[in-house]
Amino acid sequence: MIQHFKWQDGQEITLPAVTPKLSDTPGETRWLGPELGEHTDEVLQSIDYDADHIARLHAQQIV
Repeated sequence: MIQHFKWQDGQEITLPAVTPKLSDTPGETRWLGPELGEHTDEVLQSIDYDADHIARLHAQQIV
């Protein structure tokens, strides 16, 4: 009842499997979700941060 996955960076993760296991529809984890920070720039742009401000945040390692 445990599944093992690898993130894109090669790091391994162990997750509980989908339970119960049904014969016709056993279920499975198909996607681990977005990578950490994958949508950060999009979110900041959606709250009116301009490209220069976002670049400064990256340069200062804030995001």
